[in-house]
Amino acid sequence: MPFAGDEHPVEALSACTGDPAFSDRVRPGRLDRGLDDPHADRDEDRVESSGELGIPVPDQELQAVRYTLPMSIGLSADEIGRWRHRVQSAWEILVRHHGWAAEPMTDGISVIVPLMPQHDTDLVSATTPAAFGAVATSWPPDPVTMAETLVHEFQHVKLCGLMDMVPLVQPGSEEVYAPWRQDPRPASGLLQGVYAHIGIARFWHAQQHAETDPDDVLRAQAAFARWRSTIDCAARTLLRTGCLTQAGVRFVGMIRDQGRDLESESLPVNAQEIASEVALDHWLTWQVRHMAIDAAGVASVAAAYQRGESFADQVQPNARIE
Repeated sequence: MPFAGDEHPVEALSACTGDPAFSDRVRPGRLDRGLDDPHADRDEDRVESSGELGIPVPDQELQAVRYTLPMSIGLSADEIGRWRHRVQSAWEILVRHHGWAAEPMTDGISVIVPLMPQHDTDLVSATTPAAFGAVATSWPPDPVTMAETLVHEFQHVKLCGLMDMVPLVQPGSEEVYAPWRQDPRPASGLLQGVYAHIGIARFWHAQQHAETDPDDVLRAQAAFARWRSTIDCAARTLLRTGCLTQAGVRFVGMIRDQGRDLESESLPVNAQEIASEVALDHWLTWQVRHMAIDAAGVASVAAAYQRGESFADQVQPNARIE
């Protein structure tokens, strides 16, 4: 597969033509797949096999697409080879251990867009309906991370296509907590996130059995524990907003059922403890940043405490998301 936009730098994300559901996602883990010469014939037919994907796409198709970071442009032959090797290694992981994800990707992902992160340690990936089938990502540190990224972003690609045909969320909703974001999200964004993370949870569910190194096994188990635990919470939040259409309620119910199936599998205690600590840290940090509590209400409860009155008898201060 050639690199998209090798001659066309892009800038700030159009976020699905303004839809906050598609704003940039910064996460630990990204992937791409087989890449051909960026100057190869752009009209060449797609070539697929169990071990490699090659999908030439005209550069001009991505000229109108804008991401949060610029594309990696003017890549050298060595850099292209480096990407090709990383992509191929990741694709082999998907074919070998995640066939449920790999098979539809051959039809659903048409191009990989390399991004330039602001810092070497940043890992950024994104999709947008403005370029259906395109996955943008910065350089992933290892093939497993790259494979996870493809699974993640392909979930967004699929849901984008579905929402073009079937409305799932009504416009205008409160912003709520998302267990994978540092900022409050509208219902449309939370729906995108929960669908992406059911895919991520399924990825780590399978990957834990594919790893052999003890540290890698623990990493996979902790990631599985972390992300499977977010599905029911996010689904309940979506249902509570009242912003889902009838089809949306049914869709979220199906996601929730999948999450419950994953929750039923036992995991080592240490993996669950790691996941719980990370989840609690995220929740508490988010509340400190975004929850505003009525000062007068807090003062009233504090005064009652000083008088020795029971906390259970007090009116709780009002809180709002900012």
